[in-house]
Amino acid sequence: MRIGIVTYHKAHNYGAMLQTVATKTYFSSLGAEVRVINYWPPSLNAVYKLFPQIPAGTVFSKVKWLIFYVIRFPTTLRRFLKFKRFENAYLEPVYSQEDEKFDVVLYGSDQIWRCERVVFSGMPDPFYFGQNNLQTKRSISFAVSAGNLIRTPQIDDFYRRHLPKFDVITVRERQLQDYCAKLGFVATRILDPVFLLSSSEWDRLLNINRLVSADYALLYRLHDTFDMKKIKAFCRARSLRLIVISGCAKSFWKGERSGVCPQEFVSLVKHASFVFSSSFHGMAFSLIYQKDFCVSFSNETNWRAQSLLLDVGLETRLIDPYSDIVTSHIDYSKTMLKQAIDENLCEVQKLGVRILNGKES
Repeated sequence: MRIGIVTYHKAHNYGAMLQTVATKTYFSSLGAEVRVINYWPPSLNAVYKLFPQIPAGTVFSKVKWLIFYVIRFPTTLRRFLKFKRFENAYLEPVYSQEDEKFDVVLYGSDQIWRCERVVFSGMPDPFYFGQNNLQTKRSISFAVSAGNLIRTPQIDDFYRRHLPKFDVITVRERQLQDYCAKLGFVATRILDPVFLLSSSEWDRLLNINRLVSADYALLYRLHDTFDMKKIKAFCRARSLRLIVISGCAKSFWKGERSGVCPQEFVSLVKHASFVFSSSFHGMAFSLIYQKDFCVSFSNETNWRAQSLLLDVGLETRLIDPYSDIVTSHIDYSKTMLKQAIDENLCEVQKLGVRILNGKES
């Protein structure tokens, strides 16, 4: 059985690469030959390439951006090379669209169904809906997300035309599941693929070691949504060092720990005394390692976290931007996390059996 994966595999952010690794690892454990298919859309190439185009703006803003980029280039290069090493170690071999024939192609996970404002004029990328030249017998959407789901008559029509290409539709969030249902399609909701591996399995797979000897709180800052004065006061009160990492490929935030690769990201979450995150996967790995955490997202992406936190009974850990942080201890034995993960594994295992047996309907 040969399985291909189409996702954001080359995005130099932690969640994108780790969910790809989880999907590949899980289906390989079922005995399938799993390969990542090397489709990389222009919109993402512009974001993650080492030498990006200077953003539009005034001459002053362009010069300012260029100065900051030159100053940060050694850090940017170090981070870029670390991610490339991770990609080579865990995701190779990667095949182009025409290289191989597949029994099944999995589309997902990640936000591959989101609308692309520039390249596709506000519509989703049709490649991720099966409009391509891939040679496969069957196509399955696997824990797909649409990001900030936008509904227009044009997008409704796009989904109606493309969803019939999939033998099975599985999605990550309730909102997308409900949206598919309104269009007349049955979608099963499953968790992000990172939950397919336990904390001990992540430890073994990535060879996780402790990086910081002191006790610390971790702030994973993808967006600027936390009141830093409150976080620093929390750290002082608990005698914790504050470690800040960014999910941006080219971040200019002051005081962050630079050049962190995916293995180091997982290690920093695992060994933190407390985690603050404005990233979905910062929250996800906090749950996997059962950490005390608090999350805050930009308003348009709040619902992505709500879907998962409602499942596990931890919706109070999500706060509005810049509001009071939630720092109470989490008793995971009183949450529904284990039940949610067990149910998710059962659903994915059933899907895996159907894939290997060639029965998706």
